[in-house]
Amino acid sequence: MEQVWCGSSLIVLWDVTDPGGRKAAPSVVGGRNVDHICIATTPFDHEALRTHLEDHGVTIIQEAYHGGARGMGHSFYIHDPFGNKIEIKGPVDYPDGRSRD
Repeated sequence: MEQVWCGSSLIVLWDVTDPGGRKAAPSVVGGRNVDHICIATTPFDHEALRTHLEDHGVTIIQEAYHGGARGMGHSFYIHDPFGNKIEIKGPVDYPDGRSRD
């Protein structure tokens, strides 16, 4: 089990290949019920995050500027150590969902 603190929120990640994590395994072999989780953040330096992730051996699998629950903003997508996809999304540029164009 790994625990990740995100502000005052705790995310618990289970390695489903470990006997202690079997209760978190999907009921269907190879099945998943979540595409990814999104962690909404306060403003951050994009280049500093890229460097931090690289320094810790974490590969950015996608960067995007798109809409979401709170509007248009920049996102980084990574995988956690167990293969779950995590989106790190900075604050929105347009809270009402308008695009830059």
